[in-house]
Amino acid sequence: MEVQFHPEYKSTLADPHPLFVSFIEAAKEHALCLK
Repeated sequence: MEVQFHPEYKSTLADPHPLFVSFIEAAKEHALCLK
Protein backbone atom coordinates (compact mmCIF):
# COMPACT_ATOMS: atom_id res chain seq x y z
CA MET A 1 0.00 0.00 0.00
CA GLU A 2 1.31 3.44 -0.90
CA VAL A 3 0.30 6.86 0.32
CA GLN A 4 0.98 10.18 -1.31
CA PHE A 5 0.80 13.38 0.73
CA HIS A 6 -0.80 16.41 -0.97
CA PRO A 7 -0.53 19.47 1.30
CA GLU A 8 -1.65 21.71 -1.58
CA TYR A 9 -5.20 20.44 -1.09
CA LYS A 10 -5.30 21.84 2.46
CA SER A 11 -3.37 25.09 1.85
CA THR A 12 -4.80 28.52 1.19
CA LEU A 13 -3.05 31.81 0.44
CA ALA A 14 -4.03 33.08 3.88
CA ASP A 15 -2.89 29.88 5.64
CA PRO A 16 -0.16 28.08 3.65
CA HIS A 17 1.04 24.64 4.66
CA PRO A 18 4.29 24.78 6.70
CA LEU A 19 5.99 22.64 4.04
CA PHE A 20 5.49 25.38 1.44
CA VAL A 21 6.56 28.11 3.87
CA SER A 22 9.83 26.32 4.65
CA PHE A 23 10.42 25.61 0.94
CA ILE A 24 10.09 29.31 0.07
CA GLU A 25 12.35 30.31 2.98
CA ALA A 26 15.00 27.82 1.83
CA ALA A 27 14.75 29.10 -1.75
CA LYS A 28 15.24 32.69 -0.56
CA GLU A 29 18.27 31.67 1.52
CA HIS A 30 19.74 29.81 -1.45
CA ALA A 31 19.21 32.81 -3.74
CA LEU A 32 20.98 35.08 -1.25
CA CYS A 33 23.95 32.69 -1.07
CA LEU A 34 24.32 32.76 -4.86
CA LYS A 35 24.68 36.55 -4.96
